Amino acid sequence: ELVCSNSLKSDDTARPAGQLKNELLTLGSLLMEAASLTRVPAGCALAVDRDQFAAHVQSRLESHPNITFIRKEITEIPQQNAIIATGPLTSPALFSVLQEKIGDNGYFYDAIAPVVETDSIDFSNAYYGNRWGKGDDPMAYINCPLDREQFEALVVAIRESAKVPLRSFEDPKYFESCLPVEVMAERGMDVLRYGPLRPIGLRHPETGEKPWAVLQLRTENSHRSSYNLVGFQTRMTYPEQDRVIKLIPALREAVILRHGEMHRNSFFNAPVALEGGMKIPGLRSVYLSGLLLGVEGYVESIAAGLLTAMYLLADLSGTTLPALPQTTCMGGLQSHISIPSGQYSPTNVHFGLWPRIDGKMPKKHRHEALIKRSQQDFTAWYNTLPPLFQVQ
Repeated sequence: ELVCSNSLKSDDTARPAGQLKNELLTLGSLLMEAASLTRVPAGCALAVDRDQFAAHVQSRLESHPNITFIRKEITEIPQQNAIIATGPLTSPALFSVLQEKIGDNGYFYDAIAPVVETDSIDFSNAYYGNRWGKGDDPMAYINCPLDREQFEALVVAIRESAKVPLRSFEDPKYFESCLPVEVMAERGMDVLRYGPLRPIGLRHPETGEKPWAVLQLRTENSHRSSYNLVGFQTRMTYPEQDRVIKLIPALREAVILRHGEMHRNSFFNAPVALEGGMKIPGLRSVYLSGLLLGVEGYVESIAAGLLTAMYLLADLSGTTLPALPQTTCMGGLQSHISIPSGQYSPTNVHFGLWPRIDGKMPKKHRHEALIKRSQQDFTAWYNTLPPLFQVQ
């Protein structure tokens, strides 16, 4: 399941997130196939109908002759030939056993944004449009403009709102690319206006006016019955979310279908505690994967899962998997989880995971060169794979 229709992020191949999807498609990823078949319009983002996506994956797995579903809690670590990819929903019993075997874990808090019913949006105070007019579907996003007074009142209300309390032993650590809206509001009056509520590229289509700030809503499904509040992930209490959201003119009568929430994600210090950043020491071919390794994001977790599956297949078949170049997206993520470097924290895929290109050049040209190198190196690596690992 996905918590948000846009959980798979950008498919722009000029960005690492898009290039990572290309790598996964080349390797025959079932989940990328499911995303392609269930996508909904969302500009440059790979957004999917969440229900259709989950149903497609479930159907493919249940119809596979070599897969057996065993629906019961696992409380012990398998002793050989296994991948543990239990993510943030790892049961306390299993996680305790993993901690004892591997060592202490880190953690951070992740948050999701509210979803509103489309028919409850006041379109006299909203308009359709993608940033800079990009994307094929002009109805993928709904823009809710705010003037300066409305924006500043919203920031004050967010700051003063009641939040779901943390337990006494919990120290809030957030993933920087998915900060709760209240954390951004506390950092300064204009932080949101230069972040998720930035108005740049979102002028009113009729008046040409540039708002002081804009909250974007992104479609949740193919029939556009609901939209999520982009960048509005939160740990405000439900009543406070009701109050604060209704300060936005277009959402004064909004029906909230799903409130925002926050949850704790746990991970292990993979470079130090695991062999090659993936394998549990002392066991025969037992791997951790996904978020437990310290990758952040659905597509990054998909990549980690596919990579650990390839390593386990290599173990079982007695073959050797060629080393992934660090210049590729999957190779960059693998380097992050396998090479110790100071304080370890989860990461998603980004340009900084790749080795630098020598010589000074403008940022745009540098990024283009990094992407081109990544594509070439991945293709070269793929062509060296034994037939067992290539898509037939």
